[in-house]
Amino acid sequence: MGMRGVKPENFERELREVLDDKFIKRVINLKRTGNIFSPLFYLLFTRLVELSSVLNDVVLPNQIELMEMFRTRKEFLQLDYNTINEGVRRVWFFESKRDEEYGFTKSLEDFFYIIYRMRDIQKRIDSVILKNIEHWNKDEIARIYFIMLKVFLEIEEEINKKVEKLGSISFVRRLFLGMFSGEKRKEAEELILDKSEEELIEIFRALMEGDTGEEVSRLSQLLNSLTVSERLAIVKSVEVIIYNK
Repeated sequence: MGMRGVKPENFERELREVLDDKFIKRVINLKRTGNIFSPLFYLLFTRLVELSSVLNDVVLPNQIELMEMFRTRKEFLQLDYNTINEGVRRVWFFESKRDEEYGFTKSLEDFFYIIYRMRDIQKRIDSVILKNIEHWNKDEIARIYFIMLKVFLEIEEEINKKVEKLGSISFVRRLFLGMFSGEKRKEAEELILDKSEEELIEIFRALMEGDTGEEVSRLSQLLNSLTVSERLAIVKSVEVIIYNK
C-alpha cells in the first residue's frame, strides 16, 4: 500500500541524503573497532519511540503535536556532549586502574564526530518527515515512519557488508605480506602496507582488470615471483572480495 501524495522513493532518497557519505564512513570506522555505540540503532530507537506514541494516541496526528514530540525528544533523548565527555573521562580513569585500554576508546574521534553530528541529523530528519506529510492522519504518519525505519535497517545492512568487505581485504593484506621476505617483503610493504582498505580494493581491482599503472605493474611482478599455489590463494581471495555481490 503506497503513501498517498508522497512517493516513497523520494522520501527514502531524502533520508539517505541526511546520512551523508562522511557520516556513514565514520559509522563504518566505529563499527570496525567494536565500539558499543550504534548510531543507526540509536536513530531507529528514537523513531520507534515516536511511532509508538503516534500509534497509541499519546501524540495526536497534527503538526503542532508532532513538533512538540520532536521537542520533547530533544529534552529527554538527546545525546548530551558534556555528559558524554564526563563519561569518557571516567572511562579513562577506569582504564588507568585496570592498566588496560577499553576497545571503546580506540575510536573516540569517530565517536565524538558522530555525537556532534547527531543533533543536526535528527533535526534534518524531523524536517524531512514534516515535509512529506500531506494528509494529517495517523495512518499516513505511521506509514512514513515505517518507511523510515526500513531505510535505517537497509543502511545498517549496507554498513555491515562494507565492514565485512574491509575486514576481508585486511586479511588479504596480511596474507600477501606474509608470502614475502627480505627485499621483496620491503617492496610489498612499500606498495600496500600504508594503503587504506578502500585504496587496496581499487589497486587489486585494477590488477584483476589488467590495468598497466606503475603500482599495479609492480604488484603483478611480485605476484609472478610466487609459486602457483601462493599466487592462486591471493587471486582467489581478491576475486571473492571484489566480485562477490
